[in-house]
Amino acid sequence: MGELFSFGAWVRRRRRALDLTRDELAAQIGCAVTTIRHIETDERRPSKQLAARLADCLQLAAEERPAFLQAARGERATDRLAEPAVSVEGSVAGALAPAERATPALPLPSGTVTFLFSDIEASTRLWAQDPQRMGAAIARHEAILHAVITAGGGVVFKTVGDALYAAFASALDAVRAAVDGQRAIAAEPWDTSTPLQVRMGLHSGVVEARNGDYFGLPLSRIARLLAAGHGGQILLSQTIQELVREQLAPELTLRHLGRYQLKDLSDPQHIFQLLAPNLPADFPPLKTLEVHHTNLPAQPTPLIGRAQEVAAVAALLLRPGVRLLTLAGPGGVGKTRLALQVAADLLDAHPRLLPAPSEMASGPALSVVEGDAGLFPDGVWFVALASLSTPNQIASRIGDALHLDFAGQADHTAQLLSHLHGRHLLLVLDNFEHLLDGADLVSTILAHAPHLTMLVTSRERLNLQAEWLFEVDGLAYPPEEPHGSAAPQRLAELADYSAVQLFLQRATQVQPRLS
Repeated sequence: MGELFSFGAWVRRRRRALDLTRDELAAQIGCAVTTIRHIETDERRPSKQLAARLADCLQLAAEERPAFLQAARGERATDRLAEPAVSVEGSVAGALAPAERATPALPLPSGTVTFLFSDIEASTRLWAQDPQRMGAAIARHEAILHAVITAGGGVVFKTVGDALYAAFASALDAVRAAVDGQRAIAAEPWDTSTPLQVRMGLHSGVVEARNGDYFGLPLSRIARLLAAGHGGQILLSQTIQELVREQLAPELTLRHLGRYQLKDLSDPQHIFQLLAPNLPADFPPLKTLEVHHTNLPAQPTPLIGRAQEVAAVAALLLRPGVRLLTLAGPGGVGKTRLALQVAADLLDAHPRLLPAPSEMASGPALSVVEGDAGLFPDGVWFVALASLSTPNQIASRIGDALHLDFAGQADHTAQLLSHLHGRHLLLVLDNFEHLLDGADLVSTILAHAPHLTMLVTSRERLNLQAEWLFEVDGLAYPPEEPHGSAAPQRLAELADYSAVQLFLQRATQVQPRLS
């Protein structure tokens, strides 16, 4: 059979079938976005290591992997790979296993929709332990949930890896499906090293249905709600609780867990846990910002166009020996927002895969797993320096951020060093450029607190021996059309550029009709 796709075209179609942007794929693999672009346009071939990471992120079945790796290196044509195109119904034609198929054939509920999101806890570790058995378990897991959701009147409209996204016209039907799904998952005799543990989140809201998918703020809220839970747990938003509390069957009860600050959401959210017979009721504290020692400010909008930079900066901070990293760049380029996102992502991170030095040129890889203590068990702390007028105020400002009660008139620097000694924490020092004469204090802190790490934002580097530098550039924007060229790019093409995405986000905040 002749080759229908070049390798680059196959990768591009597979990425789109998995609903991944180039930025998202680059962040998952740990390379530059331009590297993905060059691969997809057949301008370069990936290294063996990069091809292996591509195979993981593109969710190749075990039997497809050898052919894919050979095709990546130009040793075999892509006709040995499954067709990556998306069919009329929206499923990936032959490219994905049943556990990875996504778009529904049934009509999507519209207007006010109740969403049930689920994913498997610690799936990365399970994949690493036994990928063949995990592949079969994922397929069985999805078959179970598909059957339960469909029987309950819902529609699975998307899957991303082992995460399922379902929509219901009725909040009560969604709650019942969640209980049935958890019971079915718990009763299944899993052939993996440990039984699969699935966490679920439910939220209702008004959304827009378009091209087999949904768009709107409720999707962000439920994603954050799901991320706060544990395997086997069912979490409900306050909206769901208000819709179903008077209609629940007698054996189902709701436990109010409290108000929690979720990542990227501006206001604390009331979170409820659904309790049902024969299902676990007690879980560790929710994975929210309050669980950690932190003063990170919540961000009102998602971070756009910086997925690669977030992964790269986080990977550098995870490297042994990197204890001072400066994000340098002109004012207004987004250094503070980037630092806050990295800090939030590292709140409960554990290093699992550190990049080799040879890989740093094309972008470091980052892979973290969640655990009890975390990489920074003594907290992640944000210290705003913009309002300070002299370097002498830095020690006091750091102490204030850490809620340190200074004793009398004793030297604040000495008290701060005593407090920091032996602590494992991350300090984010923001806007250091006008206090460069105080850089010696940074060196002193690093010397007296051997387990402390600093992330600094500044228009200029601190010029310290321990300093690592990460230059922050502006967002990608469309190239200027040459004079006399063809028609300008279509809006859909322009929207691939992160600068345009940020502009549209800000414009929509001012004028919602633009959405």
